[in-house]
Amino acid sequence: MLPESGLRPGDDLATVDPAGPAHVARVRLGEVFTREERLALVAPPGSVYRYTMTVPAAGRLRFGLGVLDSAAKGGAVQMQVRIGKRGAVAEPILDRKVAAEVPGRWHDEELDLAAWGGQEVTLELAALAGASEGLLGAWSSPLLSVGSSAGGQNSGAVGGVGSGAKRPNIVWISLDTLRADHLGTYGYERPT
Repeated sequence: MLPESGLRPGDDLATVDPAGPAHVARVRLGEVFTREERLALVAPPGSVYRYTMTVPAAGRLRFGLGVLDSAAKGGAVQMQVRIGKRGAVAEPILDRKVAAEVPGRWHDEELDLAAWGGQEVTLELAALAGASEGLLGAWSSPLLSVGSSAGGQNSGAVGGVGSGAKRPNIVWISLDTLRADHLGTYGYERPT
């Protein structure tokens, strides 16, 4: 959904220019065994990512919030989602202070945009504070979707939208697997 640009591995994130183009990075938050990596928009203090779009009926915005420099003790990044009709002032629909935690973690959010269904709007993702602590916010993979909330009928449906069936949590461990060049169909001399 988001193009990767602006950042390369090893870049100093503190030097990201909020007035520059969107900066996308793979951001890892969490402890060793619970660490989760997501593709995210890096949000330095003062940055605003602006999108103009037509909101679908029953539209929902799903995303995650995080703080990159969670090694800092204390501090927080003020993150806002604002929306307004095209050409009008965008009003906040989410205003959240995301604390720098050790270890860091993703805070998943879901916003109902049905009130703006069928309208052309400007959606803004803004990071307002956190400069004094040297913290950077992150918006993980913002997704505009159609359907009910995460706990609703359309969420995670296996049989298609509206089936009511939830996706099972599956961990697939495969041991003693064969490489393709060790199969008879690919010329291996033993029958497999």
